[in-house]
Amino acid sequence: MRKHFKIMLGLTLAGITFQACKKENKVEDDGLGKLKDRVDLKMGLPGQSNVEAYLIPQPGGGYMANNIRFGDIPHKIINVVNGEPVGYVEVWDPTAQYISVSTTGPYFLIIRPAFTGSPVTTRKQFADFGTAFDDFVNGRRNADSTLKQPSYPLMDTYLPNPGGWELIERGMIVSSTASPSKMSLVPYNFIPPMMNMIE
Repeated sequence: MRKHFKIMLGLTLAGITFQACKKENKVEDDGLGKLKDRVDLKMGLPGQSNVEAYLIPQPGGGYMANNIRFGDIPHKIINVVNGEPVGYVEVWDPTAQYISVSTTGPYFLIIRPAFTGSPVTTRKQFADFGTAFDDFVNGRRNADSTLKQPSYPLMDTYLPNPGGWELIERGMIVSSTASPSKMSLVPYNFIPPMMNMIE
């Protein structure tokens, strides 16, 4: 009888401990820092809001969004994660209407023909942003082992609001379950959800 009671007591305590661990893990998984609880991030995610412009497949190849012609962009069509950046973006200029087109990873910058400043300066600033973005994505380190770019770089840091010349468009291409092509154009300052999760 005592042996049976000890076994039952042991199983009950084990069950309580298991439930406590389960609850503790659940709290950790559902914590406020996690994406599924971050309403501020969710509402802005492509596929769930109007912050995006769908990339629409074109008969002659490539895609269109916001009157910009994009080329062939390798991207996911299954297991699409809303807001995940594409690997790289390609912008076509079939009518040669732009002074300059620059791209880095999922980001692009297009300069209008009408400007009073120097597009050379703009291209240099965007190139610096591209270097910072590559350093962050690849986790590159300085000689002293510190990260060259410890946080997700913001384009505004490298390319502040232009004065004296016009930017026709700057943005990035990300995955979107709502888009017919599974890709959407979002504002250049959109921070992908996985980058928000990095501490």
